[in-house]
This record gives sequence, structure tokens and C-alpha cells, in this order.
Amino acid sequence: MAKSIKTWTLNELAETIGGTLVGNPNLLISRPVPAGVAAEDGITFATNSSFLEKALSVDVCAIVAPANSVLGERSGILVDNPRASFAGILRLFAPVLELETGIHPSASIHPEADVASSAKIGPNVIISSNARIGENVTIHPGCFVGPDCVVGEGTTLLPNATLVVNVTLGKNCLIHSGAVIGADGFGFEWDGTDHVKIPQIGGVLIGDNVEIGANSCIDRGALEDTVIGSGTKIDNLVQVGHNVEIGSNSILAGMVGIGGSAKIGNQFIAGANAGIKDNVTIADNVVLGGRTGVSGDISEPGVYFGTPPIPIKEGLRVFALVNKLPEIWKRLRDLEEKHKDGNKL
Repeated sequence: MAKSIKTWTLNELAETIGGTLVGNPNLLISRPVPAGVAAEDGITFATNSSFLEKALSVDVCAIVAPANSVLGERSGILVDNPRASFAGILRLFAPVLELETGIHPSASIHPEADVASSAKIGPNVIISSNARIGENVTIHPGCFVGPDCVVGEGTTLLPNATLVVNVTLGKNCLIHSGAVIGADGFGFEWDGTDHVKIPQIGGVLIGDNVEIGANSCIDRGALEDTVIGSGTKIDNLVQVGHNVEIGSNSILAGMVGIGGSAKIGNQFIAGANAGIKDNVTIADNVVLGGRTGVSGDISEPGVYFGTPPIPIKEGLRVFALVNKLPEIWKRLRDLEEKHKDGNKL
């Protein structure tokens, strides 16, 4: 079946994102495109003069551009932040997984669960005892909501997401497919013979407007909760250990790993594949470059890179020197050989 094409007038898009319309308000837009791509029915965006020049060089229907831009005879929408505003347009065109309000006949709802009448519960969903599902929650097929879990108003669980036990999700969260929240923390103690498993009796507390990527794992706490602050966005394949605390409005890119009981501040950003040792503390407003390894506390805001992490400018210089180490080593050996009999350098 061919997918339906959504069409909007330029005026409707301008009203949606709150920008100033320039040109023909009746132009019909049916697809967003990257800057520099020709599309008679397309709309693109330009964050600066370079991208605006690229957008103006092709036949595209309309351009979302910075407020002070000159579009000549072209049509568009002028805004303060083109990238953020364009996101509002993309939401109109984004694919939607439809689900009817109510409980699908194949879903299994425990008698002691509390499910709001406005919730949408898809096929083969399991909702366990003492779970609470808030208003306008959407739970897609194959999801598991374990005992004592709370799903806040407006939150969506995409297919096959799992809340194991004692997980509280705030309002308007988005949990992607395959995410597992509230599994055992990784706790063992060697008793001389075996690795003895330490029961994890805490939970997971997640704030409002949090997004958890596909196949990411957030472990429940050993005694107290693992905590994710409101507004935090977590990419795919991220591991958050037990009793970790992450502040609000933080960003974790793909394959970040955080060891148990790490305490991380607000507005934290971790690039892809960064690793954070257990029990470290990181201040507010810290940025870690990709593959940075943190083994000790970071007490000052800033941008860091490397293992161990150092300020980004120094870290990049060190990284650039790595490929030159064989040459530097050879020169040093040659100097040592030349002056091994005590001759002055």
C-alpha cells in the first residue's frame, strides 16, 4: 500500500512554528528536505549564511531561515532558531504508530493494576500487580509493565519496551523499543568460593520529558533508586548502572556506559562510547567528548576529552600527537645512540 502524502500550505507551517512568513502563503509543501536538495514541493532550513546560500542555489519550494535573512524572490519562514523551528515542521510529517484508545483483548491486565480510561494498551501487553497507568498513556504491542511500576500521564512505551519492577516514569516520556528499565543492578560479592549475588531492592525514578533510546538499559538501585532527571535524553545502547544519579536536561549519546553509584550533574553531555567509572562525581555543565574515559571526579564545568579526561584543547593536541609517537621515539633513540658516550647534545 502506498503511504499517504501529507500536504501543508506555507501559511499553515508558519502558524505552526510561529515564524514570519515571506512570499506566497498558499504554496503547498509535502516534504522536508536537506539544504541544497531541489524539491518543488519541499521545504528546507538554513542555520547560517552558508546553508542559506546552498538552499537558494536550488529549486526548493520554501526555506526556514534566520530572522535577518534576505530571501529575494523566494518564499520562506523567518525565525530566531531555524533548527529548532524546523523540528516543529518535522513533527507534522513524522510517521505515527497508531493505537486505538482502550485495552486490546489480547492484553493481560492484573486485577490490582490501575489503568486510566484514556490509556491505549496494545496487543500482548502485560501489566502487573499494583502498576499504575496514567491518563493518555500509550503502551504499544509486546510491552511488559512489572509490579509497582508507574507510567506518568502522556508517556509512550514503544513496542517491546520493558519496565521490570518498581519503575516510576514521569509525564510525557518516550521509551523506545527494546529498552529495559529496572533490571537487577550488577551486584556480586566474592565469598572465597563463589560470586554471591546481592539482591537489588531499590527502584528507578525517571522525571518528566525523558527519552530512553532503543535497547538501552537502566538498572534499578541496590537499596535506593537509580534517578534520571527531567528533560534528559538517552540514545540507543546506553548502559546506566545501579544507583546512578543523572541530573536534568542531560544528553547521553549511543553506547555510553555509566558505572554504579556515579553522581552526575545537570546539563551533562556525553559523546558516543564515553565511559564513566562507578562512584565518581561529575559537576553540572560538563561535556565529555566521544570515547572519553572518566575514572575520577570532575569538579569543574567544561569540555573534556581523552582518558583520563583533560580540557578539550589540550586533549585534542595529545590525540593528534599519538600518530607521531613512532617518529618521535625513533628520533629520541637516534639522539641517545649519537650521544651514548657522553657527548653533549
